[in-house]
Amino acid sequence: MFVIGVLPALLLYIRSQVKESPVWETGRARPIAERGNLLRAFLNKPPRAARNRADLGYRLAKIRVRQETVVRVEDASKHMNTEDRPSARLVLLVAALITAAALGTTTPAGAGVTALPLPQGFTIAPEADRRLVKIGADGTVYAIANRIDMPDRTAALRWRANQRPEFFVPIPQTYDDDGASAPRIDAIAPNGDAAYITVARAFDGAYMGTRHSINRWLGNHAESWTPPECASVGYNSPHVYAVDPGRIALTIDPSSSSTGIDLQDPRSVAQNLPSAVLLEKTGCSWIGTAILTGVTGPRVIGYIGYLSGKPAPWFVNLMEQDMMAIRWFHGKEQDLGPGVPFAVTATGFAVGASTLPGHAAESMTTNFFGRTGTYVFPAPHAVLWSTQGKRVALFRSDARSVAWDANEGGTIVGMMQNAAGRHYAFSYVRGHVHLLDDLPHPPGWRFEAAYAVSADGTIAGTGTLNGIAAAFLWHS
Repeated sequence: MFVIGVLPALLLYIRSQVKESPVWETGRARPIAERGNLLRAFLNKPPRAARNRADLGYRLAKIRVRQETVVRVEDASKHMNTEDRPSARLVLLVAALITAAALGTTTPAGAGVTALPLPQGFTIAPEADRRLVKIGADGTVYAIANRIDMPDRTAALRWRANQRPEFFVPIPQTYDDDGASAPRIDAIAPNGDAAYITVARAFDGAYMGTRHSINRWLGNHAESWTPPECASVGYNSPHVYAVDPGRIALTIDPSSSSTGIDLQDPRSVAQNLPSAVLLEKTGCSWIGTAILTGVTGPRVIGYIGYLSGKPAPWFVNLMEQDMMAIRWFHGKEQDLGPGVPFAVTATGFAVGASTLPGHAAESMTTNFFGRTGTYVFPAPHAVLWSTQGKRVALFRSDARSVAWDANEGGTIVGMMQNAAGRHYAFSYVRGHVHLLDDLPHPPGWRFEAAYAVSADGTIAGTGTLNGIAAAFLWHS
């Protein structure tokens, strides 16, 4: 009864103290009552004129989450006159507290963040030419980390329910003692309670190149995985970047292990182009010339580089290649235009970058490409492709950015880098970009890249906790 008697008086006092001012949200003046005024709902009064709904220096927004009502007080004091701020601030805080107590509500503390510690001396890059962090169907988080002192040395890690990092140990190969370097992890593709690991070993001697093999990480051991005979092309170099239940997106890329490619010889070029193969229970489907990066049901995505208007072997003149995105549905190919896609949903919605990311620090001064000059990789920009194939940029700026993943609910996650070189993890929800650093979260965190988002909205990525590199799980 006390609350019912006092609250109307408080409201009248607020109106007498604070002058009218609209509340601005995402560039539009929106009276708070149009979004569901908590106080009007509590008093069960009919709507008033719009000018009488938005005269609070602070706003009270009614948010319904799982049948719970939450009161949020947001600072909009910039819309008040200076002489009105102290009294209005005090009165409105009291009103908010009384209303919250009357309805039995609590104030949100923000997202929960789980720290996934990295082994000493390791970090996860915020940008790469492939996704470095993924979430398995069972909630296990997988990542490709690199040594801080030797960035070319990579390792596969995972965090299961105990949230302790576990190293993957590749199966030894017969050529490990034949001049091959230490194994490097090129890709991780979770599948149920296991993961396909693409392992690369560079070799030197009479011939130079890189050999790839596929391991499956099962429980506490690894086993070799060999593509079926229908996907065999002589000495192949298999890569598995994506797996979906019952389907494996396999890329056979002979250029990485080739002893030499003559770009003037069409036959030499054709022999070294990547082949895209979709493995299903019914057999192999050779779907085109591409590097496959994602598969969800019958939808598959990938890309291919072009030199002088023609498909090019993967490892040749990457700086000069124009990357073109491709999407397949039941084997039917659709060209998506410039870009590199990294994830696709069941409806065909895809996300990625305008060009190949992960090469910001690389440049070369040469006349190898027909003219003398310094060559650099173009900056990537986060893009999405609609189900109809329309390409949309997420950021209207020159900053580097990549959209790494998307879920069926429409949430997109990725990384952006500002002009100062600082990386930020972002989420894109209902047309709005949010930097995780700007959202409520536990202290000590910096979020540098969001690589994966699960069906329930959990985000996995990399950042720092109190200045120390760490992976993270963001629970909305």
